[in-house]
This record gives sequence, C-alpha cells and structure tokens, in this order.
Amino acid sequence: MAKRKSAKLDEGEELRGFVVKAYPTQEQAKAMYQMQRECRLVWNYLVEQHQAHILRCIEQAVADGKLEALKERPAKDAPLKERRAWGKAWDRAQFVAGLHCRGKEELKWPKLTPRADCYAPLRERAILELERPLLGNISMTRAVIARFSASRVPKKGGNWRPPRFKREQPPWLERGMLQVRDGARFEAGTFGPRGWHDCELRMSGLWLPCRAGREIPSGRRIDGASLVRKADGWYAAVRFASPPRVLPEPKRGVVGVCLGLINLAVTSDGAMWENPRGNEYSKLCAWMDEEVARLKGECDHNAAFDMMMRKNRYQLRMARHSREVVFAKILPELARYHTIVLGTLKREDVQGPQCRLGEDDDGGATSACGILRAQILERFRERCVQIDSPGVSDNGQIDAARKLASIYLESKAA
Repeated sequence: MAKRKSAKLDEGEELRGFVVKAYPTQEQAKAMYQMQRECRLVWNYLVEQHQAHILRCIEQAVADGKLEALKERPAKDAPLKERRAWGKAWDRAQFVAGLHCRGKEELKWPKLTPRADCYAPLRERAILELERPLLGNISMTRAVIARFSASRVPKKGGNWRPPRFKREQPPWLERGMLQVRDGARFEAGTFGPRGWHDCELRMSGLWLPCRAGREIPSGRRIDGASLVRKADGWYAAVRFASPPRVLPEPKRGVVGVCLGLINLAVTSDGAMWENPRGNEYSKLCAWMDEEVARLKGECDHNAAFDMMMRKNRYQLRMARHSREVVFAKILPELARYHTIVLGTLKREDVQGPQCRLGEDDDGGATSACGILRAQILERFRERCVQIDSPGVSDNGQIDAARKLASIYLESKAA
C-alpha cells in the first residue's frame, strides 16, 4: 500500500513516538476484545488466500524444474525431527516459488486494497463467523492489510517466516494490536470522570481517557494510532512530528561511562546509578517461575496463570522504574559534558557473577547494557566517542570508567 503522505516530515522536524496508558470502561474493553477478534479473522483470511496462491506458485515451480516435489506433511504424532525438516523444506519452497513466479502475470499476487473488491469478502467472512456486523472501521482493516502485505514479501536472511494463522486466545491473553492509519484524534487536557487523565484518544468510535506519564505529546500529530493490551492494562501509541530536541550547553569536560547490571552506569567523576532490577528482582522472578512449575505439576492451572500474570505485571513495573532512572537521571547528567567516552560492548568483556553468560545465552547481560548504550548514542550523537576498550563491567566500574576517560585524553594529547 502507498505510504501515508502525513508521515512525511518537514524541514526542522523529527518523528517522535509517545506511549500513553489508556483507561477504558468495561464496555469499551469488551468492544476492543471484539475488534481484536475481527482483526484476527481478517489476518487468517488473508493467510488462507496467500497459502492457496503459494501452492499454485509451488506447482508451477515444480513443473518448471526449479523445485523438487514436496513430500506429504508428516502426521502430528510423527517424530519432532521429521516435522521440523518438513517445515524447513516448506519455508524454502515458499521462498523459491515466490521468487520464480514473481514476474509471471498469471501468478501475480493481487494488490491488496481496502476497497470494495477486497474489503467486501473480508466483511462477509467476518459476519459469517461472528454472526454480527463489524465493530472496527475500514481503517482498522486497512492497517491489517498493510501489515500482512509487508510480512508476506520474502526477506533476505534466515529470520524471515511467511505469515501464519493466528490462534484464538481468551480475552485476558489476547495481545493483538488494534491499529488505524487515519481518522484517529488525540487531545491533551483534562478528561475522564475524575478529571485526572491528561489526554484522550479517539479511534474507531472509542473515546479513551489516557495518562501520558513523563511528557505530554506535542507537535504536529501524524495520522494513525495503535492500541495493545499488556499484563497491566491497555497502552496506546501515537506519533508526532516535533521540533528537534536541543541539548543544553555543556558545562563540563570529558567523562568516561562504564555500563553494568548491578549499577546501570558509572561515570569517571564518581556518579553511580543502581539498577532497580537488581539481585532481589532476579530472585523473585526465579521464585515465581518455580511456583508456576509447581502449580502446573499439581494441575492447578488457574493459580499458575495468576502467578504468571503477577510476574508479568512485576516485570513491566520494574522495567518502567529502569526507564525512569535512564531518562530522568542518567541522560540529564550526561548532557552536562561535551565529550562522553564509551567502550566496546562484547560478550567476553562482561565480568562478575551477575553478568556471566552461558553458552545458550544469546543476549543476557550485554542486551540490557546494549539498550542503554544505544540510547546514549542516539541522544548525544556528536558528543559520543567510542574507543576500543571494555565498556561493560560489574567489578571496578569506577576504575574502568576512569580508564576510558584517560585513554581518550592521552590520545588527544598525542
């Protein structure tokens, strides 16, 4: 689908996304659950049509000698190794057949549009399965079509997977995103029955009071909005074209920054910020995992589910505390320096018992440090200097930060 014209930025603007927490009423929450089901039906209908199209392409590729005929799909009780091998062969066949038949007019995938020729079959299928009219508007269907169009195009690399059917989930487990590409309104002010909500989102006939948190969204609003449900409530995302953020004038010189897990960051001047998700957080999450396993072993699935949701809410709350430390304390402090020295971020550089990575750990300790490092680089682009020296440690962080600053100063002196 064509890119939205409203997404184009004017000179002197930058695109900023804001996430606000929505507080729907019980009736609004039920309506959003129904809209999630509608979006899933639309997606599954598109997957059904796409798989039929891929089968035609595979038959043509086999006839042209570009592929070998696929074996029959193994039964569900077949060995796992056999089923995985067939799945890999099926994914490869889709990729090869799609490339082979891309230029053939008779096998061309029809362009998806929200107009009558595409939207009418979707609406008829939804009404047939739901036995009621659709609650979501055509803009919501357009957003599902746009996401599906982007996902069905084969990507280079081994991480691409063709779009698959989505299973129906109970409302309290549903994580489907509700998105509209136009027609949404977002206003700042005083809303809600108690008057303590500072903004409001209107989309698909819903008027949702929200709270913005640290910063009220401002600037030129970009059309579109999205809603998603997490363990601790509904969250909405909106986009604004805002003037670029201007950093304050630096009043200090060079500072070395060493990252870690016990302390999120330590500077060469001695400033230190502890990680809210420290050892107690790890112990409590491990205890919750043990409780979930024990309750499942006792076949008490309701209590196991309650414990899982409790863990999810706890993790989200602690993640918010970590973001608050980063954006309210670490980044404002680093803005006072005209040069910020960062070291390298490698698995072998991680030290200390809290930061050891096992053989099966793809990110582990370095992933948390990498997120903070990326935020520092994005916020202070011209002020950051990266040198080839370990920049992550939990043992002797202050010494490591001072070493980073001294290496940079010695190189400048030379």
